[in-house]
Amino acid sequence: MKRIRIHLCALSALLAFGACDKDTKSVEDIPVAEEKTQTFRLRVESIGEDSKLDTRVSRPLFSISPRQTIDRVTFIILRNDASAEILMKRTITGWSDTDNIISQPYTERDTRGREANILLEGDELLPDGDYVVYAVGAHTGSFGGYEAFSDYEVGDAFLRAEMATVANDGIADEIFAGAEYLHVVDGKIWTRPNANANYESATFTLRRQVAGMYGYFTRIPAKIGDEQVAKLRLVVSKRNRQVLFGGFRSMEDPENFNIEKVVNGVTPRTDYDSYLAGSAEKNGFATFEISLKDWFPGAGDLPWDANGDGFLDENDENWQVDTEVNEQGSVKLPKGSVYRGGFWVPIYITEEEVAQGMPTFQLQLLGKDEQILKYWNVLKRQRQREEEETRSIVYLNERGQAVVRTEPDPSSPLTYNIARNNLYTLGTKDMDQSYGEDKPIDLSVATDLVMDVNPEWTAILSIIFE
Repeated sequence: MKRIRIHLCALSALLAFGACDKDTKSVEDIPVAEEKTQTFRLRVESIGEDSKLDTRVSRPLFSISPRQTIDRVTFIILRNDASAEILMKRTITGWSDTDNIISQPYTERDTRGREANILLEGDELLPDGDYVVYAVGAHTGSFGGYEAFSDYEVGDAFLRAEMATVANDGIADEIFAGAEYLHVVDGKIWTRPNANANYESATFTLRRQVAGMYGYFTRIPAKIGDEQVAKLRLVVSKRNRQVLFGGFRSMEDPENFNIEKVVNGVTPRTDYDSYLAGSAEKNGFATFEISLKDWFPGAGDLPWDANGDGFLDENDENWQVDTEVNEQGSVKLPKGSVYRGGFWVPIYITEEEVAQGMPTFQLQLLGKDEQILKYWNVLKRQRQREEEETRSIVYLNERGQAVVRTEPDPSSPLTYNIARNNLYTLGTKDMDQSYGEDKPIDLSVATDLVMDVNPEWTAILSIIFE
């Protein structure tokens, strides 16, 4: 119970509009019923954040610094029993809008992101018992207008895994998801304590469910032999259509918040749009394409080597940042460089593909008729390695539920998985709005291309946590 103090003068004024003198007494300890509430903390871990909300559906990837620009987070709470009954469903809008302050930035050890305290009251209060909370954070309109848990309402049984699907003519976007056990004891919500996150109050975390990748280049040959170069294209040998939300670390093993190399992409695509070098049939997918005329304009549909030295670089006065990339002045690049980045649904490779020597990535220089003039098979270099070479695959069982399988990883430097919340980079760009420490790849001398892999996207600005 709460107790309040009311002065007799104020009480008299309310009741009889009377006056009070200096001898007026006070009445104390009038009991008032205290309204019960419950709270838990919801976090979206980006290990970085934007200073303002990006209103575009698909935000570009401009640097090694991870961010989040999602505008909505939807969560459900269900019983942790065979019924899996949904007791609550709520959507938080304006998540990354710093003017609206729906969420607040946080920093903890080597992670950061945004968080909000969720308040339950009245009919929402959870009785003592065990529950599960699931949440998905995304940008409105992404993944073909995907809305999390749209097929479910309060009272329904949540028995099938949640997935987001890339539209046939669309691309993958940034998306976060997570889950946690909730335990209500004496009316208070707790999450299960673990070795790395022993919170005093209930907290659960959403993490990025797609991979990021970018390419950053300079001194591009203007010709290969007698053929003029028109484009740079990064081709990947496999592509998935759907992101499967499962394997949230804390759900499978409450003590293990360090599982890496999780592959949660499903539904392989076969609508190939590109060729790997030497193939007579389309057998790859373009992850990004850089039309060089947009960076070195002046020759119609082809780039112009303004100083005629045979390279497209800083010595060409016609260089500009592609207006599509540089929308609203959002990226700064050194003169003569080109850049493209985005997000990708994770994929995993097989032992047979490793034995065949199938490249996961191939960078290509294309002519005006999209013929491959030169190519590099891209090797992998991991910034940090796990003690055991394993991977965790998230897949659907026969009941449509997400299951995690941890197994030996057959990867080679040429043929490797693309895992969620990992950053794959060709060249180094530390921050969006500066380029003092940038290292674009010099394609005039490159013989082997190596892609850096940053597990769990553990970068804050230019700091790499090993």
